[in-house]
Amino acid sequence: MIECINIKKSYPQLQVLKGIDLKLEQGQLISILGASGAGKSTLLHIIGTLDKADSGEIIIDGINYSKKSAGELAQFRNKNLGFIFQFHHLLPEFTALENVCIPGFIAGRKEKEVTAQAQSLLSKLGMEPRMNQKPGQLSGGEQQRVALARALINSPKILLADEPTGNLDKQNAEQVLNLILSFRKESNMTIIIVTHDQTIASKTDYSLTMQDGKIIQNTKNNLNVL
Repeated sequence: MIECINIKKSYPQLQVLKGIDLKLEQGQLISILGASGAGKSTLLHIIGTLDKADSGEIIIDGINYSKKSAGELAQFRNKNLGFIFQFHHLLPEFTALENVCIPGFIAGRKEKEVTAQAQSLLSKLGMEPRMNQKPGQLSGGEQQRVALARALINSPKILLADEPTGNLDKQNAEQVLNLILSFRKESNMTIIIVTHDQTIASKTDYSLTMQDGKIIQNTKNNLNVL
């Protein structure tokens, strides 16, 4: 499903990624661990085509996206990738339901179909009573559930999560993680989670540890909670 071949990335006076090779099969769930500055988020953004590597190749579902145009990449992301970030990036002027619907409308899907799916996702996430509230009226945990529903609205093949529980208390963090795991079980999505949390990492199939722009360890985890 995902193959990274010798990915390198530098910024002025700093080489962030120093030749990353990585293969993921359809349906795998992996975590990427490492200290701040190790290159975790940069790698995730390059896999998600939000950023471009200086060299190397990104092959997703058999297609090389390294040399695609910005327009082609935007269309690919909208239809195939879901993103969750530490900061949920909800649009404050829209309700929870409207925020979830936006990627579906961008994809050109029918309004009735998108709205029904958004309502279903929010209900599954325990947000049915709050779906007409705006982000400023929601708690941090509720906002992250809306962000998760938005990431799933186009039934992506791949879910990329960058510290998705980093701003949540322990209870909300566990709930959001278990929701991600349950959706993975239902849809066989490929999921990559960047995290500092060993507890989260232990619930993934594999944990990759990054240091100084390289993957230095690949650990198979025995624990699968779902």
